[in-house]
Amino acid sequence: MSLLTSEQVIDLETACTQLTSSDGIRFCGIINNKGRLIAGSFKPGIVPHENDKQRQMLYMELALDLSMKKEFDSSLGIIKSIVSRRESMNLISIPFNQNFILISTEPYNNEDEVTSLANQVFRLELI
Repeated sequence: MSLLTSEQVIDLETACTQLTSSDGIRFCGIINNKGRLIAGSFKPGIVPHENDKQRQMLYMELALDLSMKKEFDSSLGIIKSIVSRRESMNLISIPFNQNFILISTEPYNNEDEVTSLANQVFRLELI
């Protein structure tokens, strides 16, 4: 696992802020492979549905889920994103180097449009 420089973290914070400025995006964060938040936050004025402990557990669960799904990359192709549609929100996980981008949106948002926007904001290589 490579450590990020302070400049890289600032760049990631800026990209997360840019993404959360879009309509319907509640949260954008960079989560490492251990489930720790590296950069990002909720859009100002958004009240999280979970408390701090629940969010930490969610991040760890999503990191483990992504890691387990990557085991099938050689036979099924690499993961572009994982979407969880829920009544109160959508969660989108996008692999990003050794980490992943986690985006929480309102349930009415189109996950393909959000993923496309994230690809542009984070300058991801489109696969």
